[in-house]
Amino acid sequence: MKNFPNHKNFLLPPMERAIPALLDDLQDRGLLKDTLNVMTCKFGRVPKITKVPLPGYEHWDALQSVFPAGGGVQKERGIGSSDKID
Repeated sequence: MKNFPNHKNFLLPPMERAIPALLDDLQDRGLLKDTLNVMTCKFGRVPKITKVPLPGYEHWDALQSVFPAGGGVQKERGIGSSDKID
């Protein structure tokens, strides 16, 4: 996947800083428990990095990832599961 290095080196680091900063700010202001924050993606990803043609995570259209935070959502909880990949 030719976009993986771009995602890894340029797109993910700002997101990995922004999400915790937003949640910390809402927590500090006492707003996190009343504000539901949801981050989604249109496709899930296979749970392993593929090597061909280039390193990356392939789309897994049978799975979608959702990251809810705040708004009374229970912390550190996984909901649901997916089938194993052979």
